[in-house]
Amino acid sequence: MKFHKIIILSSFVIAGAQPITAEYNIVETEAKERSRPNPLDIFSLKRKPTVNKQRPEQESVNKVQKETNATIQKITPNNIDIADFHPVKKKKKKYKKKTTNKRYATTKSRSKIIYLTFDDGPMKGTENIIRVLKEEGVNATMFFVGSHVEKNRVLYNKASSMPNLLIANHTYSHANGKYEAFYNSKQGVVNDINRAQKIIGGRKLLRLAGRNVWRLPNIHKNDYGISKARRLTESPKYNAVAKKGYQIYGWDIEWNSKHVTGNPSYDARQMSNRIEALYKSRNMAKSGKIVLLAHDYMFRGKTRVNKLRKLIHTLRSNGWKFHTIDKYNKSIPKIKKEEKKKRRKSPLDILRAKNINLMNKDGNASIVTAQKGVDLTIQALVLSDKSLRTASLENTDTTKDESIIKIHF
Repeated sequence: MKFHKIIILSSFVIAGAQPITAEYNIVETEAKERSRPNPLDIFSLKRKPTVNKQRPEQESVNKVQKETNATIQKITPNNIDIADFHPVKKKKKKYKKKTTNKRYATTKSRSKIIYLTFDDGPMKGTENIIRVLKEEGVNATMFFVGSHVEKNRVLYNKASSMPNLLIANHTYSHANGKYEAFYNSKQGVVNDINRAQKIIGGRKLLRLAGRNVWRLPNIHKNDYGISKARRLTESPKYNAVAKKGYQIYGWDIEWNSKHVTGNPSYDARQMSNRIEALYKSRNMAKSGKIVLLAHDYMFRGKTRVNKLRKLIHTLRSNGWKFHTIDKYNKSIPKIKKEEKKKRRKSPLDILRAKNINLMNKDGNASIVTAQKGVDLTIQALVLSDKSLRTASLENTDTTKDESIIKIHF
């Protein structure tokens, strides 16, 4: 028992010897424990604020900038901002180029004109086509074969009496189905076409038998469905027909038929989609205009001709206009300036260019009036210009104000 008491006493003495220090240590350790973050307390885990440590060069630049701002602030009045002296450079906006296909870019602004053409009539199916065209009030063209007209005069008269239907030439014999033999003879082709023209009458509007050929004032196109050798052989025959005054029309797209039954290979929606795709591609003889080829025998029954009616409705709803083929080449392209210069001017055109006013004409002679002294200009022009070398100049009367000059051409 004595020994135990001594230990207690000694511990008490030691503790009592340094009471302040012991108390200080306890407080310090408690403060450290409080400041130490608790891993379970999420809100106590805050990041320390980061200080932007700048390079010594940047610090010197900033210091100079502050000094200049302070001096400017002293010099400048209050209504001027320091920012005006240090304009901020704006970043240039990069604009991406619009990638638009040129083929499809202007399709909305172009006109949409379609030419319905029907070949090989009059025959079975022609009357159904005539009825639909009359009921729908649609313009179309029928290329009739001369030998078929001789056999079906009633149908021909009915078709030719319709104001919205144009009848055109499609040869007399249709080559009897032997096209290569038919186009071997130039005179034979011309005679066959002339014979059909006498029967059908009207303007010389033609479609060749079995050939997609164009011969118009501004369109010259051969049939690329045949071989190159055949094109070279047959092309002179096409040209010979065109020289006789015939306008030869081909087609841009065909409404095909099944070989055995003769039914249309495409329904109205499919055919309309093909026409729209061709319009967007611009792969036709003339921009904004499409010539559709079909045949009369395709529409012999009522169900078949209903496809034609549906196609007309679909095209009309899509903004297409229906014209006859004689309106196809109505707009003649403008002559270029170079071509105008190459044209040979007549003597009267040259006189008009010299500001000489033409008064009237008397046979082969022309009486003109001009200011005094112009007769010498005309005389020099007669000697220099080839078109006026044959002209004889005769000065009939001269006054103070003007000269009356008589020129014989």
